[in-house]
Amino acid sequence: MFVVAMCANCFGQSLSCVANGAVNPPIRAEGLTEQLGDFVVTCVGGTPTALGAPVPTVDIQIYVNTFVTSKLLGGAWSEALLMIDDPAPGAQRICGTTGDTESSPGVCTITGTGTGAGVYSGGAGRPNVFQGQVFTNVVIFTGIPVDPPGNLPGAQRIFRVTNLRANANYLGVSVGNNPPTSITETIVAIPFNRMPISGLADQAAGSIQQGMSTSVSPVIAFPQNFSQNAALAADPNSSGVSQFNVRFRELFSTAFKKRNIATSAAAPTALANQNDLTIGSFYNTESGIFNSSFPIVVNRGNLGLAGLADTGARLMARFAQVPPGVLLFSQTSGVVSGPGSFNPPDVVRMVSTDVNGAGPYSPVVGNAFGIAPIPVVNGFATAFTRSSNPIPTLSPSWTFPFMSPTHPISA
Repeated sequence: MFVVAMCANCFGQSLSCVANGAVNPPIRAEGLTEQLGDFVVTCVGGTPTALGAPVPTVDIQIYVNTFVTSKLLGGAWSEALLMIDDPAPGAQRICGTTGDTESSPGVCTITGTGTGAGVYSGGAGRPNVFQGQVFTNVVIFTGIPVDPPGNLPGAQRIFRVTNLRANANYLGVSVGNNPPTSITETIVAIPFNRMPISGLADQAAGSIQQGMSTSVSPVIAFPQNFSQNAALAADPNSSGVSQFNVRFRELFSTAFKKRNIATSAAAPTALANQNDLTIGSFYNTESGIFNSSFPIVVNRGNLGLAGLADTGARLMARFAQVPPGVLLFSQTSGVVSGPGSFNPPDVVRMVSTDVNGAGPYSPVVGNAFGIAPIPVVNGFATAFTRSSNPIPTLSPSWTFPFMSPTHPISA
């Protein structure tokens, strides 16, 4: 009797990697820091690193056709992350955590297990999350340990680049009947033989669309020599009558997003981790993959802030050429309208910010009638609004009533 013994890894295929099609979400043409779809590469085959031997390293670079605007945490070190094998929330370990071996900043030495299993377990010395550096339009992940998964059934290695943000406004919106302008990502691995990538190495990671429209109604002209909302002009603690409305309309269902999955009208500053990759990296919030348990690493910043947006969507109403003697007031809460029902209801509030709309959440406090002044400086005034619970499946409108009280003025 002649017996042939078969060995799964004896004559297995060499390492091969395929770039999968990225999620290609609609992104706002007005946005400077728009979230892009993740870039995912899946590798199979190859010979796993021998037990105790250092895993060979690869430099992975992601090029974008516009400016990369992922948040910088320390120097060029950014919130952009490379995650290996989609680790579960409790197993995520970023390179540089106490117990890891860093050969240089952000570069961790990992040893093989001989089988390819457990190499990126998240235990001490086995990180599975790596931080990228941003340089204009490229994100660079230096010295990433790439251990072939081997040829056992089902063995694969997944590399996910997430928390990429880009300047969509720089590219603009396509015109006419042309397809939407795309933000594209291109991956390069050096040396190529250690991570030979085929498939969609150049892919769309966001389709640029107009995010909102605005309107003012009614359009009115104030007659000269007549008071407007005279009581409010004389006393800011008084009530007033709305004279015109500013309306912001969402043009696709995820244009207005809250900061974090825990943010709500009742808890507008609440935060929760967004790092469950079984859900994906898009939580329909302004934040990306966010794990508050990541450590502070010297010169690389607070990695526990990676992926966390500074704020939810904020919209701005700017007034110019406001005549002397004319005041501006608004209701501090807007009216939300749109298709379907809002449960829980969306709440839109006026917030205090700097001139660019930045700053922590700070709701404007109105008088007893819910009315607050908008400062006018040299004929200019700006009001910012923020939603605490936009509904991602609807396309609502936010409407704010404004008052323009004056004493009698002449030309």
